[in-house]
Amino acid sequence: ACAAAVAAATVISWLRHENRALNDTIALDALLMPLAGALLVYEAAAADGRLKAALGRRPIVALGTVSYSVYLWQQLYLGPGQVYEHPWLLGTWPFNLIAAVLSGSLAWWLIERPLIGLRARLSARHYDSLRESRAAPRTMVKR
Repeated sequence: ACAAAVAAATVISWLRHENRALNDTIALDALLMPLAGALLVYEAAAADGRLKAALGRRPIVALGTVSYSVYLWQQLYLGPGQVYEHPWLLGTWPFNLIAAVLSGSLAWWLIERPLIGLRARLSARHYDSLRESRAAPRTMVKR
């Protein structure tokens, strides 16, 4: 059911994109898109779901780890072709996808990861100083 809903939603979405006259006539995708999404979420969360097993593979987990960085960098390579004055190699398929993933991965390793470590060290230092200040004896000043 999940595969059928996703396939139907994909075909209807493609048909709408290819034939502008169908934009007003196909309301089925208004039902199929949320249904397909709900079925995908259910299948990913099910204990014995095939999608859950597929999403647990190392390459997919690694892509999920760097996905926000890829999102930040992807516009350089995956933007519409008319944005660039002169077409370039990294703006064409499949080089644009490879460049976006590589840029995002490098940004994650060289920028985000060290900053996450810095945050952890600063947080630990902050909590240590709070713990010390609470443990110090308090003296009362008489007036």
